[in-house]
Amino acid sequence: MSEPKRTKSYRGVELDAELAALIRHMPAVDATRESLQALQGVWDSLALLSELSGTGVEIAGIRAAFASLTSRLVDEIGQQARHKAALEQLAKAQVTVDILVRNLFERTADIGFLATDDDLRAFAAADAPQRAELLPALRRRLREYQRKYSVYDDIILLAPDGTVLARLDDEVEVARTRDRALLDAALQGQAAYVEVYRPFDLRPGSACSLVYASRVTDAAGQRPLGVLCLSFRFEDECRRIFRKFVGVNDWSVVALLDADGAVIASSDAFQVPLSAQVAVPDDGRAHVLRFAGRHWLAVSCAAHAFQGYAGPGWRGHAMTPIEHAFAADDEDAERLDPDTAARLRCSRVLYPDSLRAIAAAAQRIESDLARAVWNGNLALIAASAGADAAGNAGFSRSLLREIGRTGARTRDSFTLALDQVSASVASATLAGARSRAALAADIMDRSLYERANDCRWWALTTQFRASLEAAEAPDGAALERVLRTIHGLYTVYASLVLYDRQGRVVAASSPSVALSPGAALDGEWVARSLALSDTQAYCVSAFEPTPLYGGRPTYIYAAAVRGLADASRVVGGIAIVFDAEPQFRSMLQDTLPRDEGGQPLPGAFGAFVDGTGRVVACSHAEPAIGSLLDASGELRAAAARGSRAFRWDERWTIAGAARSSGYREFKGPDDAYREEVTALVFEAMTDRGEADEAPVAVPAPPAAGAARGGGERVDLATLRIGDQWHALTGRDLVEAVPADRLLPLPGSAPHVRGSVMYRNAPIAVIEADRLLGVGGSTTPARQRQIVVLQPPRAQGRPFGLLVDALGDNPEVHSSQLVRLAEGRWQRGPGGAALIDTVVAPAPGSAGNGLLTLLSADALAGLLAA
Repeated sequence: MSEPKRTKSYRGVELDAELAALIRHMPAVDATRESLQALQGVWDSLALLSELSGTGVEIAGIRAAFASLTSRLVDEIGQQARHKAALEQLAKAQVTVDILVRNLFERTADIGFLATDDDLRAFAAADAPQRAELLPALRRRLREYQRKYSVYDDIILLAPDGTVLARLDDEVEVARTRDRALLDAALQGQAAYVEVYRPFDLRPGSACSLVYASRVTDAAGQRPLGVLCLSFRFEDECRRIFRKFVGVNDWSVVALLDADGAVIASSDAFQVPLSAQVAVPDDGRAHVLRFAGRHWLAVSCAAHAFQGYAGPGWRGHAMTPIEHAFAADDEDAERLDPDTAARLRCSRVLYPDSLRAIAAAAQRIESDLARAVWNGNLALIAASAGADAAGNAGFSRSLLREIGRTGARTRDSFTLALDQVSASVASATLAGARSRAALAADIMDRSLYERANDCRWWALTTQFRASLEAAEAPDGAALERVLRTIHGLYTVYASLVLYDRQGRVVAASSPSVALSPGAALDGEWVARSLALSDTQAYCVSAFEPTPLYGGRPTYIYAAAVRGLADASRVVGGIAIVFDAEPQFRSMLQDTLPRDEGGQPLPGAFGAFVDGTGRVVACSHAEPAIGSLLDASGELRAAAARGSRAFRWDERWTIAGAARSSGYREFKGPDDAYREEVTALVFEAMTDRGEADEAPVAVPAPPAAGAARGGGERVDLATLRIGDQWHALTGRDLVEAVPADRLLPLPGSAPHVRGSVMYRNAPIAVIEADRLLGVGGSTTPARQRQIVVLQPPRAQGRPFGLLVDALGDNPEVHSSQLVRLAEGRWQRGPGGAALIDTVVAPAPGSAGNGLLTLLSADALAGLLAA
């Protein structure tokens, strides 16, 4: 059994206890509370005046209901504000740690492959004189590696005893490491690599270093020759992540925490310094944290594992000063246009069930109030007689009008508050879609950066260069084994292909008919790769179908292989066939919005599209690869803004868009490669077929104007049936009652909706929609009213008329009742004239049209027929 919700009073409003401590930091929520409580004071005064005046209108219960609903509304707005702030914090924390983990996953493959490099092995196995001779060439090779994989700031080869045999950074003069734990883990451990983040004596300029280490063995894998260490540019990488995902004007501080909760990287080290302890559970929820003498809203989260790799056990963390955590950034907030917002009122994403329940409760109270005021006016009409009575009636009418106006103001305040919450949810959803699209584009750029590096580095493999340069035919089987070894470490490829100067296949990691030795490669990229100018150059195919990928479209990255004896001579090339379909699908699926169980939300999908709007990849089977998703360019144009509402697959969706902008050198200023790709992430706002048509606005009732001059005055009561306003004379009306107890009446006429118990007796209820030529009612049943009539023709028998809304009770001059020509009468069954009179606005009034007068006698006749 769940514990009851703890509440606490905040300035006269009962709120969730945790929320009550935060609400003073929520300016928009507090402003709503103040406006609603100001109205509550008006209700208190009106309730007292109503009791003293004897209007017969009991509003004390309505006032209490509004007071209770005010607490519910303020609590709900506050909860939504807290949830939105938590989601924003969580998104920053999660993307920070997840992006880093994906990057580090690539490093685990790098260290495993580089440790098997033949040149490194030969150098480690050589004696001291040989090493001195080989060292310049090895250093050039390591420099080439770092030029491609610029994520490393040092590469170090150690002897088993820790002596530095070779390193990239020659400014560090430490000749030997004392980190025996690292050496032992690499030399004696069973793992393929060692990953440590701590002070490292071979990197004395850094407080801590992120190092990947692996043993270097002989070609047979038996005898350890040394330990290879790759030092990752951790601080530089964190700065890049923070710069991309933390805005300049963002009050948030984003950090990485180690397993003990210590800060190891911070977007603002002045506010959240390195090594500081931050104690927040990594449950993805927002917590109030007291840190450095102030309160923060903070979120911590564990990394999502990528292909089984979860990183070094670090957590993403984001925190915002509590006084800024809930501030509405109106300038930067994205909004739906009014028409789309109106259509999406049916969306359970933008209008969750909790808000719908409050809106429904407010509508019920409004309906009760409208009925109470309407009945109060009818009571005044029935009781009006004599001068004193007229005087009292005048005061009572004024009071009832004020009650009605206050009810309308209360309704408008509730509607405004609910719309503001919905707009806030929409803004957060739009921002979330934009953020997810940016994440998808960034993940893609980072992955393809690695592909550009891989092909260029593998083109420098000594065995490849020597074999393709030799006069005799290369040993294809030996080269295939090397390619298979590489492919086993780098699983993002469909195949690796080595080819000669004529573009013929020499060896492939995944042999097929298209990749059999001697087969000619088909593709314009082949010629481009053989004409590349230097070891930094690479080329990429168009994203198109290729036999190297089973006829499916993909990217092929290629680099020239140069001779060993003559490095200026191109002797062949290497092509790496990216396994685009599953890799891109995985990237997109990892960025989809998810439910609390971690499953993608229904209707959500992601896609990469090229410069023509054609689908490069999709998280789902549809839209199909190669199909046009954005033929008009509307979504790609929206990438500058970030997100928008969009109609897709008979649903309304929020679509986030972000263009690929590259990573490090990839697609940078010095990179000749350019390919326009936009990431799109869609989140469904409605079910299929919902919100197809814009909601029709309910018309305001025509204003009859006040009676003027002498003569007979006629009391009217207005009501709405469908989208039309009508009036009945007050003398024919008894009162209005709720429609929630209406029962069907079998065998009755089509215009009889059913019956309801009234004063201990059943009365028939007419539904006049079809009789009056209006469409069926769209008003929820619980909001409809039954107007009880008892005109002379009914011979004392009351009956009911089902209506959609009650209006005001104007008093008009008899001269304003204009009888229509008989040809314009609106007749019912049997020819009865349901409408033969209209109410014209009083001269000089601000009336805006004619009000039709229903004939109570004709309605009664429908039951007598």
